[in-house]
Amino acid sequence: DFFRGETGWRRYYLFECCGEISFARSMASEFVISEDLILRHTNQFNIEQIIAAASFHGNIGEGQKKLDHFASQEQAKVFSSESIEKTQEDEFRRERLKDLGKTYLQKFGFKFLISAQGKNSQELLEALETRLQNDLLTEISFARVALGQIAWKRFQKVLAQYPFVFLQESLRNCLDKVRVQQNLNSISLA
Repeated sequence: DFFRGETGWRRYYLFECCGEISFARSMASEFVISEDLILRHTNQFNIEQIIAAASFHGNIGEGQKKLDHFASQEQAKVFSSESIEKTQEDEFRRERLKDLGKTYLQKFGFKFLISAQGKNSQELLEALETRLQNDLLTEISFARVALGQIAWKRFQKVLAQYPFVFLQESLRNCLDKVRVQQNLNSISLA
């Protein structure tokens, strides 16, 4: 039911960006979606929303086959190597990422969240090791920001691939607002 109705496709694609239902519902009702709007919304997430969104995202360092299509692209540098030596180092880092990711989950109660796009395994490992030293409130703040960054980057990809889903629905919403304001029975473009 959530993905049905006039804004169903918008909600579907926006859910794919973040993995949190209230985010998708709220963003789908917006006429214009901006990075600032997404960040403002994710910065209001409570711990349950962070956990729900985190469960949708791939585990850091997991094999690409276990990741959704977005996470696989975002963690591409973690899985690319130029030499055998580099491959062995990266494999060690990936295993370390998975191990520390489990430690992080046990400590904070949600997955390690970071905008991984463009970062290699060493950069992600350093961030994870550093953030494991933080307290829960600090990590909640980091998680909110990371979810906003991830959602914005994913939204840009969705918008590039399906612009008419958002333009058509935005136009329909705009016309509906004019119809209500002008007290009209119906309105359409000629």
